[in-house]
Amino acid sequence: MNKKILAVLVLAVVAAVAYGAWLFFDQSESDTYTMSEVAEHDTAEDCWLVIDGTVYDATDYLDEHPPGSDSIERSCGLDVTAGFEAVRAHSAEAEALLSGYRIGELAE
Repeated sequence: MNKKILAVLVLAVVAAVAYGAWLFFDQSESDTYTMSEVAEHDTAEDCWLVIDGTVYDATDYLDEHPPGSDSIERSCGLDVTAGFEAVRAHSAEAEALLSGYRIGELAE
């Protein structure tokens, strides 16, 4: 096997393991937020939202949202579980993207 290809494969494996470890430790040391704390982040410049009990900071995703930022901007500071689940266009890929914006869990 070509040494360059092998080096790239080794780097990819190391990166995947490091990312998996980061996700594990990040989730185990989760911050908890109340709905009133989430509601304070209700602008396009500071947009938090809740989906299925998990709190996300969607601020950096607004411009990347395929249909545009409007639907998310209207949701800042809210629990949008029902709306997110109702949109059939939210694929498994969209759900996977959420993990990168996760900041904690909603307090019970």
